[in-house]
Amino acid sequence: MRIKEKINKWLNQSAGMSIDVATTRNPAFGDYTTNIAFSIKGNPEDNANKILSNIDHNPDIVDKIESKNGFINIFLSKSALLGVIDSVRIEGEQYGSYNKGKGEKILLEFVSANPTGLLVVPNGRAASIGDCLHRVLSFMGYSVDKEFYIDDCGRQIKLLAQSIRARMMGKDVPEGGYKGEYVNELAKMAESVKPDNLEEFAVATMVSWQKKTLSDFGVKFNNWVRESEVREMCTELIEDLRKKDLIYKKDDALWFKATLFGDDKDRVLIKRDGEYTYITPDIAYHINKFKRGYDTLIDILGPDHLGHIPPLKSALEALGYSSKNLIILISQWVTTLEGGKKKRMSKREGRFIALDDIISSIGKDVTKFIFLTRRRDSHLMFDMDAAKEESKDNPVYYIQYAYARMSSVERVAKEREIDTNYSKIYLLDNREELNLLKKLIHFPEIVEDVEKTLEPNHIPNYLSELASLFHTFYEMHRVVSNDIDLSGARLALTQAVKNVLGIGLSLLGISAPEKM
Repeated sequence: MRIKEKINKWLNQSAGMSIDVATTRNPAFGDYTTNIAFSIKGNPEDNANKILSNIDHNPDIVDKIESKNGFINIFLSKSALLGVIDSVRIEGEQYGSYNKGKGEKILLEFVSANPTGLLVVPNGRAASIGDCLHRVLSFMGYSVDKEFYIDDCGRQIKLLAQSIRARMMGKDVPEGGYKGEYVNELAKMAESVKPDNLEEFAVATMVSWQKKTLSDFGVKFNNWVRESEVREMCTELIEDLRKKDLIYKKDDALWFKATLFGDDKDRVLIKRDGEYTYITPDIAYHINKFKRGYDTLIDILGPDHLGHIPPLKSALEALGYSSKNLIILISQWVTTLEGGKKKRMSKREGRFIALDDIISSIGKDVTKFIFLTRRRDSHLMFDMDAAKEESKDNPVYYIQYAYARMSSVERVAKEREIDTNYSKIYLLDNREELNLLKKLIHFPEIVEDVEKTLEPNHIPNYLSELASLFHTFYEMHRVVSNDIDLSGARLALTQAVKNVLGIGLSLLGISAPEKM
């Protein structure tokens, strides 16, 4: 049982009421705190003192518990802090994990970039977020698959093929076509292989390039699904809605009675020209996901897809699927800076920075870390120049350097034949050592925060703080010294910190180097 759970259980039993503590940010106010006194009628400070009078002291967990301005603050005992070293040692790479998901099947769809261009910066952000959530949810006991939806239908594919054909003939691309250098490369390839179907060739080639980029980025998908396959399911979808009397004809178009299920307006499924609207295959696709046996669907979309959510959820409800089991996360826009100036982007005009170029110039680790440090619903400024700087100011290098430092400490200890000594960890007593122990205790809470909120940024922020605490400790105290017992105790602490840093970096999909 985690420390936070132990504290909640102890408080609930002692006080005879439901109390849930939160981690404090300021150590002056303890390690955990609760505002329960504010939820009761009367003066919060009086309430807090009354609650305290009913609580039995628990020296195994708590050193001190006090009331301050209505808040009840809890200070952990040294034995509780030292206990985290054993927890990390025993649980190993599973520290912070427990089977919360109990095998619940989740399908996580993300990136799903149109096969009309190279993957770019916003695609990289979505890839980083999706891959991290896959790792965290799997870590927490869910059964998670990753899926990429290939939009291989519609006018955009025709325009890509027309753009390639124009380049093959030495002409300008048609109005609204694609002008990037990659189109010239596609034209050269097409001239060489002479495909029977230029559209199919273009899509297949673009998808293979996108797969390669994602693989280089450390992101791989279980499933790749094409819209052309999904469209074959639309006839059945229309028929199912017709059987429920949920469609009607108006202005030569076929409409879905979406307002009956909470949407602000009814939605067109088939236009007057007989073509499906964008939402029709989207609905069929998500119905198919549920039919494949997934309990929960998570989609990561750009802010331009906000309008997709109401009709999609109303259609799911109409066909007997709970819209609560569809979670749509919005990954906000990314602005790229280079030389201190914003880069104007346009895929069609060929003005963009390819994710490939960022990976090759900065590396996947730095790129991922930058994408994951901000909340996914926050606009992100991606500064190319700052990202290239390998220094203390670049947080991912700072974290990896801490990991490499700990690896170096282990090598020195091995050379001097000094072993880790868990029986002497009571010698850990200075402020820097205790701060590290407190931070290690909170790691499982951080992972659970990501599982609950689906916001990966909690992990990189935590790792930055943990690395900073270790660097401070390392610069002030020798880990391996002539004091064998103290060296053994500090090795135990160092290995615990290293293990947690390694787990955190793994959840981000970032490497943990033994040397730098």
